[in-house]
Amino acid sequence: MKISFLNLIELPRETQLQCRDWRNSANVVKYFDVKYIDQKLHLKWLKSMNKKNPKNIAFAIKANEEFIGMVYLKNINYKIKSAEIAIYVHKIDYKNKGIGFQALNFIINFSKNKFQELYLTCFDDNLNALNLYKKIGFTYQEKINDKISKYNLILN
Repeated sequence: MKISFLNLIELPRETQLQCRDWRNSANVVKYFDVKYIDQKLHLKWLKSMNKKNPKNIAFAIKANEEFIGMVYLKNINYKIKSAEIAIYVHKIDYKNKGIGFQALNFIINFSKNKFQELYLTCFDDNLNALNLYKKIGFTYQEKINDKISKYNLILN
């Protein structure tokens, strides 16, 4: 299976807009604290990626010529050199096939000379994701609320 990661702002506008539908799909929103992204918020997010020091950088995940998900950095803080990672695969047929592992390695390698720390939040009952994050080297930092915890990875 050929996997590629394409910078979202370099893709056609139609794909940029379509990724909102992927993120709002039932099989994805259950893994996010924010359950719905409206068009206004999505357009603001897309616009934020066109600035000199963007607060968000997103890559569409493509497998076998089909867009299947996203991996992105958000809440980028250039002063302290940190960024939050988010990832999802919206195509159910592609889950548990090692794509998350490849996507995380891609975004970590992309981030190495830009940031000192990457972090993420995860629902405590999302065991597949937690096992993946720990395998890659993320460590528990703190409890965010009764269902979500924060993990981080220090980059060299």
